[in-house]
This record gives sequence, C-alpha cells and structure tokens, in this order.
Amino acid sequence: MDKNVSVPESMVSMLFGDVNALHGMLTKMISMYQLESELKKHHKAYLHVRDEADEMCKVYSCALQAMQKRWFSAMVEQFGTDAFKQMEKAPAENGVMMSVDSFNNILDDTLCLTECVDALADNLEGLVGAMKLPDDLVAQYINICNSTRAVADDVLERWIEMGEAHE
Repeated sequence: MDKNVSVPESMVSMLFGDVNALHGMLTKMISMYQLESELKKHHKAYLHVRDEADEMCKVYSCALQAMQKRWFSAMVEQFGTDAFKQMEKAPAENGVMMSVDSFNNILDDTLCLTECVDALADNLEGLVGAMKLPDDLVAQYINICNSTRAVADDVLERWIEMGEAHE
C-alpha cells in the first residue's frame, strides 16, 4: 500500500490559512490571560477582561466548528469517505484528569513522604547500631532500611520524571 498521498494546493493553502487563524486565536487568548493575571497581581478590576475572553471563546468556538466542517467536506471531496476509516485503535491508557495545582501538591506530598521514609530508615539504622542485637537480626534490619530507601528513591525518581514530563 502506497503511503504517499497527493494533496491539492487548495488544501495546503487552506491548512496554512487555518494554522495562521489558530495562531492568532491562541495569541489573543494568551494575551487576555496575561492581562488578567497582571490585573489580579495589582488587585485591579479584571472581570471585564474575563468577560471579553468569554466572548472571544464563543467566537473562536464557532470558527473552529466552521473549520472542522470545511475540512470534513474537503477531505470527503478529495479522498472520499475512506479518509475517515478508523485505524485499529490502540487501547486507551487509563488516567486521571487533575489540575496542575493538585498534581504539584501530590508531588510535594510525595517528596515529603520519601524524605520521612529516609529519616525513619536512618533512625532505625542508628538504633540497630546502638543496641546489642544478634548479627543476623542487625543484618535483617539494615536490609530493611536499605530496601525502604531504595523504594523511596524509586518513587521519588518516578514522580520527578512525571513532573518534568508534565511541565
């Protein structure tokens, strides 16, 4: 099966036009968000900015729907309904939607808990060293401390990687 597809110039022009329009929409929304943030920082009225942004969202939503209809029509006209046949869907990953603040709070809590686990392991190791216990029991407690630290380090590493990927 040939993976190369010939796309008419009109569709390429439409693509660039829509990308430019989307860029403009995004730029305006970002500037509205920055203006609102700046006004909030200085404890100035910002609700008019929020109202204007809400209106922009309504207009942009209509523009996006129009783009979608235009693209659907162009794709059907150019490639037929076969263009919309779905490939085998990969199983969806399970996940949880959460705010950035919630994610950061969970990350901070995890960091604190891993630090607590490390402190507990250090204290247990110190107590075991100070007490007169049989060598095999000392080795067992030291092994528990080392395993606990390793688990805490693994959890910490995974959360840090998730946080970096999330940013």
